Amino acid sequence: LGKLVIGTTHFAMHLTALLIVNLVAFLPTMLVAALEALLLRAGSATGGPSGAIGEATFLASYAVVSILMGGLVGAFIMGLYWSLTSILFNMHCGDAFGALGIKDYKHFLRMSFEPDRVTIYPVAIDKVPGRRGWRAATAEERAVTPSQIVPKKPLAPHLIEDPIVIKVADVK
Repeated sequence: LGKLVIGTTHFAMHLTALLIVNLVAFLPTMLVAALEALLLRAGSATGGPSGAIGEATFLASYAVVSILMGGLVGAFIMGLYWSLTSILFNMHCGDAFGALGIKDYKHFLRMSFEPDRVTIYPVAIDKVPGRRGWRAATAEERAVTPSQIVPKKPLAPHLIEDPIVIKVADVK
């Protein structure tokens, strides 16, 4: 029931934001289109193609304003949702942490499957290359690995802790 209430509240926040963004985007774009149509009509004796141009101006400016505002407001609501649910209810902690975009300290699990056991290796890389820390792989490197890009300086992976072994006989 708690997840239903939280999810419904999250949905209601996004729906409210959608309506507000549409209203806020509609008003200035309507003004821009009206001014543009007025200027075109003032410049031509017959009124010319201002109706079509006014419509195109309105649609283009409305799309730009609503996409930009909607993206910002939607991202803010999603961040607020992840922050509150992870702090208050211990939900979506991995999503909230992953969204931080911390460049360094990446970690992952390397698993080795054997018929009678699984060995898990918790691996960490404390320093990850930035955008300029990569280069195209040479022909010799591509023969060894399928990677098209490789780090300029070698990575320094290390185990976070000793490997974890799970034996089939121990699992019930």
